[in-house]
Amino acid sequence: MTASQRRDVAEPGGVARLRVTGPGVAARRAGWWVVGAVCAAFAVFEAVKHGSPASYLFFVGALGPDIPLLAQLGTRHEPGQLYRKAVPFYNVLHFPWLPLAVIVFFSFYGSTNDQAAPGFTLGLTWLAHIAVDRALGYGLRDRNGWQRGAKSTSDQFGA
Repeated sequence: MTASQRRDVAEPGGVARLRVTGPGVAARRAGWWVVGAVCAAFAVFEAVKHGSPASYLFFVGALGPDIPLLAQLGTRHEPGQLYRKAVPFYNVLHFPWLPLAVIVFFSFYGSTNDQAAPGFTLGLTWLAHIAVDRALGYGLRDRNGWQRGAKSTSDQFGA
């Protein structure tokens, strides 16, 4: 990583975090935006076409991956840091292979589209959620609750 691809950003609370920037990062984020938009549009189509069960699971897929964030309510942590006990759950729910597996499973499940549509919609919306998070710069967390790849400059200099 070159010096032009790194910059230090002060987070709320005065903690300096390392952000990775550059054309490769911009291209990856643009790709995630495309994936998110396509999955979201297809999920909305499926939810409207198939009605109630698919519509309910649309909202579960959109909001469900962030449920581990509720674990940090009432806990002491720095701004931008996730509560350490919630990190494994957050990371599992933000790993893109799981919603892809759900999509593939429900593509072949059931004898009719109406049977498979709710699960398929859940997978699409879940993947759209992850894609939009990645496009906005949010990714998996390290064991201390910080964004992976965004180490504190105080950690780098031993302070």
